[in-house]
Amino acid sequence: MKGRKKNVIKKAVDVGMTVLLLCLMAYQTTGETLHEWCGIAMTALLVVHHVLNFRWYKSLFRGKYNAYRAVTVAVNMLLMGSIALTALCGMAMSAHAVPFLYDMLPVSFARQTHLAMSFWSFLLMGVHLGLHIPAMTAGLKWNGKIKTAAGAAFAVIAGVGFWLFVTAPPIHT
Repeated sequence: MKGRKKNVIKKAVDVGMTVLLLCLMAYQTTGETLHEWCGIAMTALLVVHHVLNFRWYKSLFRGKYNAYRAVTVAVNMLLMGSIALTALCGMAMSAHAVPFLYDMLPVSFARQTHLAMSFWSFLLMGVHLGLHIPAMTAGLKWNGKIKTAAGAAFAVIAGVGFWLFVTAPPIHT
């Protein structure tokens, strides 16, 4: 696949995952059936995302690791694990999208793990995106003031998110 076409597909997959994430987070609005199908679609797009970024896996054991690279790899691995557990446990509770997988894990375990891992996935996705901001904005022609303002805005958003994460009351299932 040619570079330009692959980049367009990568961006479309990323936008699709973002839209699906918003739909998945709106469980109370979308309902169980749509939530399950959006979860299946998200899992499929995540597989495509990893296939399209396969070069990253090939580079894992090449080159030197600095702090940024080590943190990025750690976040990506934790994110992959949390998403895999979220998907697995979601399918183990599925009544609509993949009902033949229902009860492959104890449902109470699946429900608690699905909820916990979805929260960790959401948190790690934010960190993952934050670590990729330099790559996402590399082609933009920003002057110093705009770059500083954008950095400050991202820092405030991250700070508010961190504060909400730390101060949120526990969720009981």
